Amino acid sequence: LYSQHKEFLDEFPGRTWKDIQSALTKKDIAIEFVTCCSDAGATVFTAAILLRKDWDSPKIVNLGDAKQFNAVLKNTPRVYRDNDALYALVWDKITPYLKGVNTIYLSPHGALSQINIEVLENPKGKPMNQVYDVYRLSSTGNICESTHERYLSDATLYGGLYYDTSVE
Repeated sequence: LYSQHKEFLDEFPGRTWKDIQSALTKKDIAIEFVTCCSDAGATVFTAAILLRKDWDSPKIVNLGDAKQFNAVLKNTPRVYRDNDALYALVWDKITPYLKGVNTIYLSPHGALSQINIEVLENPKGKPMNQVYDVYRLSSTGNICESTHERYLSDATLYGGLYYDTSVE
């Protein structure tokens, strides 16, 4: 199908992990969450593929059985109140790889894409997005595209607006 639509390939070129790695700085990490099956296919687990500028290759971290994630995520309205269980599943095994990191580019998959894992609090009570600059991407391949503004310099806030008032 792709071969029949060259314009799609031009707009969305394939990215290799080396392309992504070359777009990172020494203080960045790319995290792609994936769902995998065991060799026999009996066990489904969630993993994180981690990549840093100075690594020889990506690292794959098994985050746990998909049943564990489903059990925690089943109570979606309470997922942020039950922060410890979800933080342990998502961030505990990744945290050792974050030494020296300022910016995290992450691409969640499946159920993780439906919750804001960036605001999960670490054991010190700080949300991850206050410890690191966190950017959520649809794919870590997006890092290779254009550079983006990391900080806003100005903002305008409005409050107390009344939309039901008449113009007259």
